[in-house]
Amino acid sequence: MEVFFNIATNRNRIIKLPELFDANAFTVSQSGFTSKLQEGDVVGAFYGYKALGVYSRDDDAILKDAQGNTIYEADGITPKYMRYGSATGRQFKGGDMIYADINGDGVINELDRVQIGDASPQFFGGWNNTFNYRNWIVTLNLQYQTGNDIINATRQYMERMTVSHNQSQSVLARWRRQGDVTEIPRAQPDNSWNAAASTRWVEDGSYLRLKTVSLTYTAGKEFVRKIGLGVRQLSFLLQGIICTPGRVTSGWTRKFRLPAVCIYLV
Repeated sequence: MEVFFNIATNRNRIIKLPELFDANAFTVSQSGFTSKLQEGDVVGAFYGYKALGVYSRDDDAILKDAQGNTIYEADGITPKYMRYGSATGRQFKGGDMIYADINGDGVINELDRVQIGDASPQFFGGWNNTFNYRNWIVTLNLQYQTGNDIINATRQYMERMTVSHNQSQSVLARWRRQGDVTEIPRAQPDNSWNAAASTRWVEDGSYLRLKTVSLTYTAGKEFVRKIGLGVRQLSFLLQGIICTPGRVTSGWTRKFRLPAVCIYLV
């Protein structure tokens, strides 16, 4: 038996950017998520809101000061609610997503977007195993990586509940009435604030993949001569067999999954 194992890592940090650096030229946005170069962060990071759950009741969206006291509007009577976009933007209520108000101004906007993921794995590599038994040789090739984050855009589409298209079965656990405790917000047309780019859609991208399996049989010379074969070896190769993903959030179950393409060669 022969075993070959390798492991690698790639660590980086942006220490300093040029004074005339054009940030827009190195900024890419997709589905609300943004990837950019920013001092102190890493290459491959992406940015969005930190999701903290769902408001159970309308009153849970009322702003509080450091001592837990209610903050009121200028009239001193009306409680002040967390808003989305601007000070006069959408008012959060029960069933809406809770986002971290990073700067504490009571408004969830661009100033509250922070690094919420890193596409670069902490470690990656492969593991090859070769087993010999008489005339048989079995070779297994495994590939792995861990510590990277991915954006589940499919789930973002299937759980946003903003259109009349079919949605994931998971939305059956959505918020419906005051007091409900759940991780899925309410169904509401044009609720872009609840489907915003956030940690709600970020998942662990770690995986272990059984990439290839080969089986080789070497026939004896006498046997080959008797049956009239032109070759002594018969090989069977499978590629892209099975993959086990890392931790999946928001109630999705961790499962083994088959790849999109599986190749068999003889």
